[in-house]
Amino acid sequence: MPTDYSNPNYAPHLALGQLGEELAGNWLVRNGYRLLERNWRSRHHQEIDLIAFRDNRLHCVEVKTRSHQGAFDPRYAIDHDKLLALARAMNLYKQQKRLDFNVTYDAIIIFLRSEDDYDLQFIPDIQ
Repeated sequence: MPTDYSNPNYAPHLALGQLGEELAGNWLVRNGYRLLERNWRSRHHQEIDLIAFRDNRLHCVEVKTRSHQGAFDPRYAIDHDKLLALARAMNLYKQQKRLDFNVTYDAIIIFLRSEDDYDLQFIPDIQ
């Protein structure tokens, strides 16, 4: 079910991130990925935005969404510490689901002007 962005109790920054994750998930499916998880969380409070599968490989996808007016480049929010946290979370996910596939860490950056007007950049294999 789609998110109700008109709900007055829904915080704008959360709505922006949720919409970005929906757009990113849709992009992955349109491009041949099988979407396995959205906002997966471990018992240790680790989170992965999207987990997808394609070409016999798991893809851990970090989604960064910003309004188009923002000057901050969201790629800078995916630093070494964030990549280590994602790797720890993916290891827990693989153990929990008993999966033995290689993992690629990708990013999707979305500059959003409106729900129908945005730029999406897919960055494979971030390091």
